Amino acid sequence: HTIKALNPASSMLIFSGFAAAIFYGIVSFVIPLHLKDAVHAGTLQFALSIFDLTVILCGGFIGRLADSNKKRLFVFLGLCLFALSSTFMSMNLNSWFLVFGFMASVGDELLTVSLWSWLNHLNHDHVHDGLIASIIAFFQDLGWVIGPIIAGFAYTRFGASQTILLGAGVVCISWA
Repeated sequence: HTIKALNPASSMLIFSGFAAAIFYGIVSFVIPLHLKDAVHAGTLQFALSIFDLTVILCGGFIGRLADSNKKRLFVFLGLCLFALSSTFMSMNLNSWFLVFGFMASVGDELLTVSLWSWLNHLNHDHVHDGLIASIIAFFQDLGWVIGPIIAGFAYTRFGASQTILLGAGVVCISWA
């Protein structure tokens, strides 16, 4: 009942967090395997750090944007950027991976911070904050379990790029 009362922000936060966790779970599983088999890793050895580096570099600015009255617009733009960049990222297991990974992470951060800000704006009484946070965390943790399982089966059949594309597909479904 509490989740329904805070829709659409609460359901969007649950679903987008679930999709993002699946995507990041796949990437975190696949990139080390790909690097192990690569003859020359090049800049791809920094692939997993780009996501956290983005948050460190852009988190404050994105937080200021999310405090504006354009939360719906930032949610849409963030999810669009996340979906498109993660798709392009899957097709470029080279230096471009870092560029698209940075853009995907900016999109995810803009999406997530805007949704949390919107949820906080909708939640006037704050009586069930812990319940809401635990439901959202449950679905994110579930995504972190499902992502590597998908990656484990898909990597041996399709390779790194196509497996990451599966994760990007989940993000695109979230956008749709």
